[in-house]
Amino acid sequence: MPATLAEAHDLLLRQQEQLAQKTVQIEQLEQQVETLQKQFVELTVNLGSSSSNSSNAPSFDSAERPKRKGSGRSQGAQPGHSRHERALYPPEQVTHTNPKCGVHVVSETEELSDTLVIRAGTLDDAELIKLENVIWTSSAPTWAYLDPSLPQFEHQPPAPSPTSFRPHTSARHFYPPQAVVS
Repeated sequence: MPATLAEAHDLLLRQQEQLAQKTVQIEQLEQQVETLQKQFVELTVNLGSSSSNSSNAPSFDSAERPKRKGSGRSQGAQPGHSRHERALYPPEQVTHTNPKCGVHVVSETEELSDTLVIRAGTLDDAELIKLENVIWTSSAPTWAYLDPSLPQFEHQPPAPSPTSFRPHTSARHFYPPQAVVS
């Protein structure tokens, strides 16, 4: 408690000064609260959005995606499920060329009607077939691996007359090695 009027006046001035400082500080904090509330609303609105349900780019998606709960069933067709498969084309509708580029994929002869010559280099997965011989080795590059366990022919192997073969763009296209499927 001030003892004199002058001390009371000084105390009042100090308290008014402190009150002004506190008022400025309160205004700054209220502005900060308002800014944070706006950010909270924006984040809450965008919380469930991702590239799959908004116009956000995939790079804005969070690294972790929620995992789906499994159904408890095994993968694939379930017991009793009817089979879905593509029917085979009849032989007269099968073409021996690639429809995109026209390269001959398969060759056959009239004399060996049960044998197809498949150009292994045209297959997506050449491991699906067993090579039985290598032909046109004279056209092979020096770096090519020619399996020594397979019969090799420098040119076309002894076979029926060339006129019985289906047309080919060039004999050089026989390399890489062909597989003979019986």
